[in-house]
Amino acid sequence: DFFAYLHYMDTHAPYAPLHPYDTMYDPDYSGDPMTRVPIFPGSMLPFDEGQPLPAAQHRNLLAHYDGAITYFDSALGELLSELDGRGLGENTLIVLVADHGEEFFDHRGWGHGQSVYNELIRVPLIMHLEDGLPGGFRVETTIRQVDLLPTLLGAIGVEETLEATDFEGVNLWEFLVGGREDWPEPAVLAEVFHGHQFSRALKAGDHKLIHAKSAAGERFMLFDLSEDPGETRDVAEDRPDLLASLRARLNRLTDEATSRRLDAGTTTIDDGTKEKLRALGYIR
Repeated sequence: DFFAYLHYMDTHAPYAPLHPYDTMYDPDYSGDPMTRVPIFPGSMLPFDEGQPLPAAQHRNLLAHYDGAITYFDSALGELLSELDGRGLGENTLIVLVADHGEEFFDHRGWGHGQSVYNELIRVPLIMHLEDGLPGGFRVETTIRQVDLLPTLLGAIGVEETLEATDFEGVNLWEFLVGGREDWPEPAVLAEVFHGHQFSRALKAGDHKLIHAKSAAGERFMLFDLSEDPGETRDVAEDRPDLLASLRARLNRLTDEATSRRLDAGTTTIDDGTKEKLRALGYIR
């Protein structure tokens, strides 16, 4: 038995895939390669806004990002072929997941860490086990990242650990194996913090509430994802009862999570590590 964790960084800025992936999606572009998003001037949407790029540069930026994705896809294919070549492909559970997406001015921001709109928090989750999971089975229900650990423990039969009170996630393994349609659909909570500024989101069914707060003010936004998947039309004023209900639910979930929060330790970070974290967008 073995466990391997691989963290591919090719789709992280700078988007600079090897040739031919760097020009694959915009071969006629003649300017300087666009491998980084513009610097986002603030810390939180919708209070701060970035500046748009000229159309050709925007297109080339997306082309480099798509090239990085395609390069990663090729590298992952090599890994899977190697597993098959070693006779490990049939009984190895493959899980592909991302930690966040990227924004390319979808909501007038760039990069990640400035919002909880779907372009940043809706990420792929692909699971494959040749002799254990039904092929081509697509789950329409939103799966939370906290569900991943108990699901993996369920896959290897560590049932007693699943009773741990620290687990907020749900073991979904039996639903996957059986190709079931009666999936649990708990509320999905997402949040991003920058000091005293934050943005939180609660997704319940087809509706999503965003609570954003910064030094510039406070906003509650409500979106109907069934009709507006791009989160472009705030319907908070049109649905006051639903807004109030989701606000109360978000506050309750946040309070519950806060009550279980562990105190973080402190450490000293050297200048080299700070620069690496800044390049990755984790500090500003």
